[in-house]
Amino acid sequence: MFYSRLNRDKGIHEVPEVMRLINGRKRTKLVVAGRFFDSWNRDVFWRKVRKYDLEVEYMGFAERDRLYEALSKAKVLIYPSHVDGFSLVVLESLAVGTPVVAYDIPGPLSVYGGLPAVKFVREFDVKGMAEEALKLMESREEVTSDPKTLAFLEEHSSWDNVAVAVKKLILKHVGDEKI
Repeated sequence: MFYSRLNRDKGIHEVPEVMRLINGRKRTKLVVAGRFFDSWNRDVFWRKVRKYDLEVEYMGFAERDRLYEALSKAKVLIYPSHVDGFSLVVLESLAVGTPVVAYDIPGPLSVYGGLPAVKFVREFDVKGMAEEALKLMESREEVTSDPKTLAFLEEHSSWDNVAVAVKKLILKHVGDEKI
């Protein structure tokens, strides 16, 4: 599955490339949710889908309940974003038990690095992303059985918890000055 704003910055153009490589080993349906940023991004995406003969279910901008239901059934979230900080898409995926493959850009890597349910590959490495996605799809490990991931989800289960964690991180780097 892939969901986000559907534009180049979030990696929508690489998603068909990743799926082409995955389908070379295991025929898989892609579920996409979100709104296309503009007609150019939409046309580039669908042109690649046709070119690679991919099976795609496009949900459009889905209500949260419908989105989470689809996400919870997905084997993996493919997240080739080039621009991100604290990615709610990754957090929501983990919260419903779906592992993630993402680019190793600074934001997500600093937040989710070290969690076994989130695999990182070099930015633009569509082959690496496909390989990691295939490994996760074939794995029988459950995201919700990993203690480190569960602790992370507990810590980030409310905005109050997130604010406390961010404050601790800032204090660690700037000292004990009042914030």
